[in-house]
Amino acid sequence: MQIRRRPPTSAVEMGSLRYEVALPNSKPQNILEEIVWYKEKEVDYLRDKQSLIELKKKINLMSAPLDFLATLSTGKTQPAVIAEVKKASPSKGVIREDFEPVTIAKAYQQNGASCISVLTDKKFFQGSFEYLSNIRKNVDLPLLCKDFLIYPYQIYLARLYG
Repeated sequence: MQIRRRPPTSAVEMGSLRYEVALPNSKPQNILEEIVWYKEKEVDYLRDKQSLIELKKKINLMSAPLDFLATLSTGKTQPAVIAEVKKASPSKGVIREDFEPVTIAKAYQQNGASCISVLTDKKFFQGSFEYLSNIRKNVDLPLLCKDFLIYPYQIYLARLYG
């Protein structure tokens, strides 16, 4: 499979994938390429609104995050469950019309989930960083921001929201 990317650099091969610059007026050749191209534009927009330096300053004022890995490791006699808060998917469409992310996350916590994965991708999964933020305010479990991560900036953004 080939996934063409911006910025204008020469092609890079990683295993069976080859990344290369697309022509300015070309269209994505597959769903993964469509996702990557969209994410590049989305992250460019977000970086214009708030720089990485600004994100880091805000994060430095926050308390330490809950330890996701340690939480998964503590249940030695039982499997640790990562419950997922997801409204939709590209293949299935809307999974739940009456979608209340905080209510769902609270139910997961009350029923023994170890950690919660929250979809934040808007275009392909109808997720939101607001879902992540609101769940963080209402649930005392480690959270995983589930998105298509292509830049370190997105990791800092995920930390800021949850």
